[in-house]
Amino acid sequence: MALPMAYIIGYATALVALLTLIRLYFKKYRNNKQFVLHFLGSLACAVFIFLFGGWAYLSMYLRWVFLVLYIAVFVFTVIKRSKAPKGKHGLGAWYYVFFRLLLTTAMVFLVMMYFNGSDHDSGAVSLRFPFREGKYYVMQGGSNRVVNPAHRNYSLQKYGFAMDISKLYGTGNRAHGMMPLNVRDYAIYGDTVLSPCSGKAIMVVDTVHTNIPGHYNIVNVHGNHVIIQCNGYRVFMAHFIKNRIFVKEGQTIKAGQPIGLSGNSGFSAEPHLHINVLKDYYSDQADYATEKAGEISSHKNHSYDDYRYTGTSSPFTFDGRFYVMNDIIEVKR
Repeated sequence: MALPMAYIIGYATALVALLTLIRLYFKKYRNNKQFVLHFLGSLACAVFIFLFGGWAYLSMYLRWVFLVLYIAVFVFTVIKRSKAPKGKHGLGAWYYVFFRLLLTTAMVFLVMMYFNGSDHDSGAVSLRFPFREGKYYVMQGGSNRVVNPAHRNYSLQKYGFAMDISKLYGTGNRAHGMMPLNVRDYAIYGDTVLSPCSGKAIMVVDTVHTNIPGHYNIVNVHGNHVIIQCNGYRVFMAHFIKNRIFVKEGQTIKAGQPIGLSGNSGFSAEPHLHINVLKDYYSDQADYATEKAGEISSHKNHSYDDYRYTGTSSPFTFDGRFYVMNDIIEVKR
């Protein structure tokens, strides 16, 4: 069984947020310069945890509670500091100053990388959002390794702009609990996936069993999936429920047409929809086999040695917007 990352990320988010507030309010400062030095590091850390925190494991609303509390604590700290007697001069020991500056620099760099993750090619493919109604969030997605770590670190070419999407309950969390073992406890499980474009289904796999959350299928990594050939690009969607894909291979599909039910099959720790847009692909198996002679069947997942799985991951938008990690997408149709 995989490590309980949901617990680690969820509790770490809450702990770091709480420690940031406590340190800002209770730390004693020898002078205003030291207060400013500490505040800069604290602010960078607060922005980092606000943007990157695993809030969906707790509640997405808590990130806003944290933001309000941080502003309130800062105001109270400034008031308290203005009434304090003047202390010693200087910033303190050199190693203290060095650590604060190093922490601040690291947090600022990561925050900048978060916003840099929104940069993409102006020629991004425009898709229709693949769900009908509800509040969804991006588990990971974007144009750099900080906001889209698993995809871009595994294969920049194949999954560089891929996105994982989950759904939120009304309480702002993605499941009933940190990591429940029942797939039905996840908000997105069984949600109807709609075609994000018009085209033709060129690949449909609908026979892979559902995983218990926390377990992975390392053989059929895509699980139940559909590949749609659209006009100049392919859309790859994965991790559907077994026997719950509604389209057949070779079938013509319209944008907004139901494709299947979102599940947890393949290399997936919990229910979600994996979606990827591919360009620069092979058009038939003969050309692919000729070009890739000697490489095909070189790995254990031989079933994926097919021209329909080829291509280079390309940026895509939903209704004109490019999304990154922890972005929320609210749909009302």
